[in-house]
Amino acid sequence: MNSLMDMYFKHGVELYALKVFDRFQDKVIISWNTVFSGLSQGGDARKIGRFFHKLMLTGLKPNCVTFSILFRFCGEALDLVSGLQFYCLTFQFGISDEISVTTSLISMFSKCGAMRKACLVFKSAPFKSIHTCNEMISDDSFEFFNMVERLDLVSWGAIISALVHKGYSSEAIGLLNRLKDAGGEPDEFIFGSIFNCCAGIAAYRQTKSVHSLVVKMGYEKHFLI
Repeated sequence: MNSLMDMYFKHGVELYALKVFDRFQDKVIISWNTVFSGLSQGGDARKIGRFFHKLMLTGLKPNCVTFSILFRFCGEALDLVSGLQFYCLTFQFGISDEISVTTSLISMFSKCGAMRKACLVFKSAPFKSIHTCNEMISDDSFEFFNMVERLDLVSWGAIISALVHKGYSSEAIGLLNRLKDAGGEPDEFIFGSIFNCCAGIAAYRQTKSVHSLVVKMGYEKHFLI
């Protein structure tokens, strides 16, 4: 039945999809998430709000998927107010630190132009995956670079790794220099990412410079290097 609803939504037949949803006797959270995902395609914020209110009245608990869908929608709609309201609810339901939630939240803040909030969520996230870092990096904006000095070493390493992963080699090397200028000491993981980056762009000068720093800091024999 969820697949049937999804099919109707994807073909733009929202009315039929909601009729299928109404036929459910016991609506589980997966069914509600299918509705939220389908409604988000139509861009009707009020309708999504009404259905979320209905969900709350059932006593069911929204899960990580629910909030990921809602944050993605708020980001696309540039609806920061609703996004912040949903963000508060993630604390109430105890899932604010889940990777899928923080990743979609960072994306929402970034798209709404709230880069300081995005950076704060990234910094406070207990786990920083490559996907979380990728949300901090868009093809046309590196505004968060203005705030990186406030991050810990793990965050620096995660962002540098994400930059290398997405092909932003020059930016990754530039961020390494920012780290050094801020008084930080790169670790073996950061150096490993940078060498992969230098190999990708055949940057002899950068490689030689980074290698000198590696030797100076005593990492030249580390297996990651």
